Amino acid sequence: TFFTVKDLSAKDFIEAFSQYLKKNNFVERPAWADLVKTGAVIYQHSVKELAPFDDDWIYTRVASLARKIYLRPHSGVRLLSHLYGGLRRADCKSERHAAGSTKIIRWGLQQLEKLKLIKKDKKGDPLKLNSRILSSEGRRVLNRIATEYIKENKK
Repeated sequence: TFFTVKDLSAKDFIEAFSQYLKKNNFVERPAWADLVKTGAVIYQHSVKELAPFDDDWIYTRVASLARKIYLRPHSGVRLLSHLYGGLRRADCKSERHAAGSTKIIRWGLQQLEKLKLIKKDKKGDPLKLNSRILSSEGRRVLNRIATEYIKENKK
């Protein structure tokens, strides 16, 4: 039988794919990964106050980006930054939405492009030009990982 990414919960797929990326050494951990926050700083107020506690958070983020592109093709850095954002509280003002870090998203998308899992859309709607879509190889790899995970956990 054949399963897709949609047949698996987000948590399970992201965990399985991040382990696949780490085990095969496909994503090289950058030097800035221990220092960076995952939220943007806006007017001296950050959405996130600390860097992630998990040492392997970068693999999780890349896996999550791959899943987002799978489920929502033609996504760009700005849209993904909005999706990874959070609430920002500035002094006594009401909470507002703030975008996530675009550096991490751009770097993660570049890593997925190096692996040939996603590619930039060069044709079609001019408004969606250079947005990211899944390559045929990427769809095959992601579905294979989902299928293997489901078959392993059925036993």
